[in-house]
Amino acid sequence: RRRVRRPFSRLHNVAMSDVPFDERERAEAERVADALREVGYAAHVESFEARESSAPWLAAYAGLSALAALLVSPLPLVAALLGTASVVLHARESDGRPLLVRASCIAGNVVALARHAPVPDVVVVAPLADRAERLSARARRALSLLLQILMVAVAAGAAVAWVAEAEAKLPGAVAAGGAGVALALVVCTLSLYRPPRAAPSAGAAAEVLVSVAPLLAGGRFWLVATGAPDATGDAVRALLEEHRAELSGCAWLSLETGSEDRLVAVSEEGHWRERRADRWLLDTAEEAGATVGSYRAGPTNATPLLARRRRALTLLVGGRADDVRILVETAEAAAASAGRRAPSSDG
Repeated sequence: RRRVRRPFSRLHNVAMSDVPFDERERAEAERVADALREVGYAAHVESFEARESSAPWLAAYAGLSALAALLVSPLPLVAALLGTASVVLHARESDGRPLLVRASCIAGNVVALARHAPVPDVVVVAPLADRAERLSARARRALSLLLQILMVAVAAGAAVAWVAEAEAKLPGAVAAGGAGVALALVVCTLSLYRPPRAAPSAGAAAEVLVSVAPLLAGGRFWLVATGAPDATGDAVRALLEEHRAELSGCAWLSLETGSEDRLVAVSEEGHWRERRADRWLLDTAEEAGATVGSYRAGPTNATPLLARRRRALTLLVGGRADDVRILVETAEAAAASAGRRAPSSDG
């Protein structure tokens, strides 16, 4: 797949010119880029091919698991293969490292480089817009956990049924159990991945990014506002592909809009697999005044970075003035320690 990196003014020349770019995201990207230029950064917008949302893909993989549940009785081996494939595909998609990618739109990352730092020590990243969510974080986490249990149960149950020939010995019970699990999977899928009515709102985390920009302008920092907020990992993947050499050994601070009125440093995140934050960054943020907590309700920009074994930490901003101070102190401490720490691998 050819990567696209051109100014928005020339999007009519790119391969996906027939796909409209969201005007709200375009305007927000230009506004953030202008604000960062005003405080001394070399800011530009890098366009890339993305998916509009990860939700249809996640729903499709959960639906594949539901189909496998229905096939446990007549075709247990096929059900085991489909169930296993659905688990792998869903887990990779949730981690921001999808195995199947088909771009459907053009999105943009605002990349602001310190003029004296072509290679950064720290990258501070935030989504341009907040994801539109229908459910609370607690409800999303509970439903996600239930969905994972059901999908694993289908794959494992189908394999056991095939080995033990349970579909022949207990055909009625196996068929009824498979139908019940399939129904539960459909209900969870509709609850989790049905599109919200509201469009993504302006990103509170992006506003914090703009606020800290003048305070970090003298250091070796890059500031990035990512597009495609509903497509897990697409923006980060495009950024890493475009700047692989420059970003090979830096630390990452990922800002997300939190639900509490305090800044939370996330120690664990991720859906299927727990991704632990870089311990040194976490301790540094806690010393600066952040509250340590976990976030398992959904992926962040840091989730695919942690999956690639990058040094990263998610900070859930709460809208307090003190959030800026904590972020600046953490970023400056991370930059000061950069020369004493070895670069991490891509994983």
